[in-house]
Formats: sequence, C-alpha cells, structure tokens
Amino acid sequence: MNKHLLSVMSLMLFATIGGCKGGESDEAPTDDSEEPSAECTEDPDCAAWEICDEDLTCVGGDRNNAIDEAELLFWDDADEGYLSAEGDQDFYTFTAEGGEFIRVTTANIGGSETMDTVVSLYSPSGKLHAQEDNHPAGRVNTYDTVLFAYLPDAGAWTLVVEDLNGDSGSSFMYELIVGEYGAITRESDAFDDPSYERDPLEAGYIYAVGFVLEESGDVDWMEFDLPYDDCPVTLYGPLYTQGSDAVPKVELFLPTGERLLSKEGLGAQGAAQYFEVDGGKLILGASDAFGDGSEDHWGFVLIQISERGYPYEQEEEYNNSDADANELEIEWESTEAGERGSAYAWGVMDELGDEDWFAVEVDDGFYLSVAGTADSLGSVLDAAIEVTDEFGDVIGEGTFGDDDFPDVYDIGPLDAGTYYVRVLAEGDEIEGLDAYYRFAAVQRDYKIADE
Repeated sequence: MNKHLLSVMSLMLFATIGGCKGGESDEAPTDDSEEPSAECTEDPDCAAWEICDEDLTCVGGDRNNAIDEAELLFWDDADEGYLSAEGDQDFYTFTAEGGEFIRVTTANIGGSETMDTVVSLYSPSGKLHAQEDNHPAGRVNTYDTVLFAYLPDAGAWTLVVEDLNGDSGSSFMYELIVGEYGAITRESDAFDDPSYERDPLEAGYIYAVGFVLEESGDVDWMEFDLPYDDCPVTLYGPLYTQGSDAVPKVELFLPTGERLLSKEGLGAQGAAQYFEVDGGKLILGASDAFGDGSEDHWGFVLIQISERGYPYEQEEEYNNSDADANELEIEWESTEAGERGSAYAWGVMDELGDEDWFAVEVDDGFYLSVAGTADSLGSVLDAAIEVTDEFGDVIGEGTFGDDDFPDVYDIGPLDAGTYYVRVLAEGDEIEGLDAYYRFAAVQRDYKIADE
C-alpha cells in the first residue's frame, strides 16, 4: 500500500507584440492568434496530488518515487502523501540510533473508499525488514496500516507506501507517522517477575508488546489483568517480519503455573486463542520455537479480549458417555441451497482418559458434518472423533485433520433422531487446560458441494 503527490494551479499568459513599419501607422497591428497558455511553471502551481511536468502541464504524480528521491521523515511528525498515479510508490527515509521499537501508521485522510495502503520497511543495507497491509490483528477503524518493528541497526531506514492493488486517485491521501514504541519487555525478567505489566485490559482494544530474545533460551515475560470471568483471549503477531530470525512461540499461563496454550509461529502461522479465562492475572511467555536468540530475534505479541462469554457452548462435565451427553442447541437458517442447522461447542480434555459426548437432533433426510479445530489455536490436543447413532453404531469417524481435529462431512442422508459426537484424545498422555478444542456440528438437507 503506498504513494504521494502534490500541486496547486495558476495561469500564465504569453502575449505577442508586433512591430510597426515607420510612417505607415502609429499603432502596432494585432495578431488574434495566441501562444498556448502554460498550466504551471513549478509543482506548487498544481493541485496537491499533481506535479508540473516538462511540458509545463499539471499531471498526477509526486517526487518521491525512488530511493534517491526519498522524503525525509522526522520522528512522531505527521507527513501527508498521495497515491496519485497508477502503481505509485512513495519513498521516505528516517534515521535511527539502533535498538528502537517502532510503530508506523497510515491513516486515510482523503476520503477514498478503496485505498488500501501497504507499508514496507527496509534496513540501512536495503533488505526488506518488515511489511504490513492492515494491522497484525486485521482491519481496524482508526488506521489503514499499522506496522510494528524493532530496529537493531543504526542508520537510514526506508519506508515505502503503496496501494495494495496499485490503484490511485485524487482522494488517495494518507497521513504517515513513524514513532518510537514503548510497550516492551526488558531484561531481566521471570515468570514470577515479568518485565511488562498491563492493568487491566479492556474489551475491543488491541495491546501490542515488543520483545527481543537476546540470547539462546531467553523467554520474555508479560503479565495482563483480566477484568472479568469467562473472558475470551486472542493473541496475534505480525505477519511479515523478514528482518527477524525468530520463530515466535507464545505460551499463556495462569498464575498457578497451569498452561492454557502454546503456539509456535504466532503471526505467520495464524493467531492463538483461549475461549474463556476466569478473571485475574494472566502470564505470557514469548520465546523462539528453536530456543535461539540474538539481537535479530525480535517480535511483537498483540493481545485482545472480547466481551464476556465465548459464543460456542462450553462442555459440562460429567459428559463421558452418550447417556450423559451435552445436548447442543441448533441455530437454523435458510440458504439458496436449502435449510441448514448449526450447533457449536468447545471443551477440554481435563484429565487422563477423558472423553466428551455431545447430542444433536437431526431432521429426516439431512446430512450431518462435524468440523473443528485444536492445535492451530494453541492447543496441545491431538483429537479423534466418532459420530454414532442412538443405537451406538459408528456412522462417521476420523483421526486426522488439518489441525489435529479431524473433520467428517456429509454423513447421511440420516433418519430423524438423536446422534452423538464423541471427542477424545488420540494419545492417553494428553490432559490439562491446554488440551482444548472447538467444533461445529452442521446438518443440511443438501450436500456441502451444493452450497
């Protein structure tokens, strides 16, 4: 996403003055033909998104389209730019002392409904260091792009702003700010002595914390205060941090030391989420997945909480058999393909040998599908599932899924009745709050391929 342009207009007229032959007339003859008027003589004569070209004509464009034309930025100052020509790229440069954490933002101030900026950060050596389209947590209301990064080296750093699709226009105006970021971890710290603390979190806000893993085996610790029970917690990381050697690993703990989740590759490999955490302190550890460390092993973790209560139904123990199965509530909707009823649940393998049963009522002639997730969100669970009928016969099962929760599709068409979803761990050694899962049980009067 990126670009920039300038200009305002004025008009300059050229008149021709004719000579006269002595004795024939006291007045010079006039020539009705005039030289073409020039639109401009310099950029300020044109509109803000234009420049004055060699033909003295105002055209869409700007003067910072290459590294040797980069516009100087000052820390925390707002600079306005335009993406005024197709494929426009706006170059900026700023000087760092080395060791700074930064946040770079672009905001849409031109009213464009389609502008979508991308910001790229290049090191003094010219290597791509970080890149961002929206925000590490997705789209946000206040900014078009938010980029977080750590600058290990001193020197002139370069920012490039462009539009994701190469589009442009007079309304493609943005405000660019680069500033030092202060929410970071510091050495030394420990699980019971975190170097970053935040009290309390508020729903809807996204809190970012930067860290550097300076030596092998380093873990940086943070503490967050949750304002209420049944609090959904989501962790994000930057998607593109080419200048970092770290493969970020985050672990979330209760103060008692019980682990809630463990996620490797946060950001590039997606977000992490725990569906409901009781209020109080939450401890987060950030490290490298391979245990490495250096000045180039840096990253950011972003935490967000939601309003109380996760929208999926939480399992209720004891539900270790079909006789004790949790009954799922079905939400119905009409689609172009037909009728669809969905039920959602989440649970935990909280003891060795635990298995969770759920009951769902299926209408006559409908197909039943069960799809879920586990380790992609930070769970350690490798789950297996079975779908059985009211007589205990297995009508669908799976032990392999894209993220360790196997999916089964289009079981049926089924007779009307009660069917059961059984979730269990593939390995007997799995137990604990970090062995969690969620799934959707969906019935349709058509096959998925018909949607």
